[in-house]
Amino acid sequence: MTSIDEIVTELSGLLEKATPGPWELRWYERVTVPSDTDGSKSIAHVYRMKDTDAGDVNRKFIVAARNHLPALLARSRRMEEALRHMLGAIDGNTIDSEEIAGDYDSGIPPHKWHEQWAYYARAALEDT
Repeated sequence: MTSIDEIVTELSGLLEKATPGPWELRWYERVTVPSDTDGSKSIAHVYRMKDTDAGDVNRKFIVAARNHLPALLARSRRMEEALRHMLGAIDGNTIDSEEIAGDYDSGIPPHKWHEQWAYYARAALEDT
């Protein structure tokens, strides 16, 4: 099984080497990028399939994936960093907050919240 870290690394590497975006849908069966010379440059052809709209859907998917993947990968990295930071604070007992440290009279022991947060953070970081 491929880990999420390996997938993110692979996709990031492919994005660096791929034709820069944004990619667009133009003309019949073509995926294009803007060009300084002729207005657009065809980079892929996705042919229609008889009696189905799969070709059009595939073209839309390819363009959407190329154009939105950088933002999704960046969000994934930021979320992983935040979860690891949170786990480090919980595991290292370095949370600096009166409410979380137990000085807040909520009736709920803060330690149970720490355990629950750590459980969900670790589950989110697991490869499934």
